[in-house]
Amino acid sequence: MEKLTPKERVARYNKRFPSHPPLSANVRWITGGWYFFRSKAGKIYGSYPDMYLKRIYTLFPDCSEILHLFSGSLGSEEKGVRFDISSEFQPDVCGDVQEIEYYFKPDSFDLVIADPPYGKEDFAKYGCEPFNKGKVMKSLHTLVKPQGFVVWLDTIIPMYSSRQWQLMGMIAFGQGVVKWKR
Repeated sequence: MEKLTPKERVARYNKRFPSHPPLSANVRWITGGWYFFRSKAGKIYGSYPDMYLKRIYTLFPDCSEILHLFSGSLGSEEKGVRFDISSEFQPDVCGDVQEIEYYFKPDSFDLVIADPPYGKEDFAKYGCEPFNKGKVMKSLHTLVKPQGFVVWLDTIIPMYSSRQWQLMGMIAFGQGVVKWKR
């Protein structure tokens, strides 16, 4: 499948999720906001909100070689390769993200979906040490195929080289706000 433009990606998304706030796009950028409600009782701390991956897959249907970085509790039924530092959830590959370029061949993936620990509290909760997110982005450049993508879910955009990566968009992410009604 030929790579889609940002406008084509957003058109697919808005068609699939018509009851959600629409995303916007021009020739280069995708912007918008997503809200989520946690609906599954007993979800594991730090796991993706319901529908998150469905939304990502809708935006990137042209990507079939997927790496789930910091996969945590992501089930084995999910398409793609699951990578994590902990063997607790039985990822496909267990290792140190700061050495990720040694675990895979160059140009292995069309899409990397990353959901790292956000801050000190998260690193403590997961029992791992903070890492250099910029170094990981540099390493991912060798693993992602030309014209491929990294979707990085975090409180800040990791440092990256503009010679290696081009920012394509930003989707704000948050918990839902509710209005009292009678």
